[in-house]
Amino acid sequence: MRFARLGFFGCLFVLALSGRADAQLLRVNSVDYALTAFAAVDDVSYSESYSATGAMPSFSRSAVASIDESDDIDGYNTAYSASSVNVGFVDSGSSAKLTSGVGAIAEAFNEGRETRSIASASMAVDFDITTQVQANADSSGTYESNLFRWEGNSWQPFMYGIVGPEQFQMSAGRYRWAGAVGESVSGTSYYSSGIFFTLEVQAVPEPASLAVVGLGGLALLRRRRIR
Repeated sequence: MRFARLGFFGCLFVLALSGRADAQLLRVNSVDYALTAFAAVDDVSYSESYSATGAMPSFSRSAVASIDESDDIDGYNTAYSASSVNVGFVDSGSSAKLTSGVGAIAEAFNEGRETRSIASASMAVDFDITTQVQANADSSGTYESNLFRWEGNSWQPFMYGIVGPEQFQMSAGRYRWAGAVGESVSGTSYYSSGIFFTLEVQAVPEPASLAVVGLGGLALLRRRRIR
């Protein structure tokens, strides 16, 4: 009988949580990004640019431009730029993790000719939270991270100025992370910038699920008292 009772209440617990186990907590709807890299020495230049919008839950893309016009007369004259975006996504049902980042590098060196370098990267990640979750966010890099929530017919600030670890709750709804960086240099100079963001979420048990487990516990106590 003892094992039967344990099995019965164990089943209650599993049934209370089974509806959540197979559900997707976080769903990436779309990613919108734009990349530019430009390098020039005098009138010699090269550039790359990419942009796209679509359902891309995990990907990375970069743009690179490089010019080297060094010679024995004018010396060392180079320009280099690179920009990148990346998104990673994992959802196990009981937890989910979203990572995103943008970066840009621009550098130039001149000894006798004009050098220029430009790099920029921007990205917006739209995603759904399907139920109440506990969120752990972390942001590092040159600039802070911001989260938005779709309210009615527009994006409204949800969590602004995330720098370092933050903990908060998120209800079911549509959200967006957006980041942008850019650098421009000339002559002899180097600059880089980036934003790196991580969001981990775990399901918060619903009151109904907790009630099922609680009722099972009360029934067990009542049975013990009767005996």
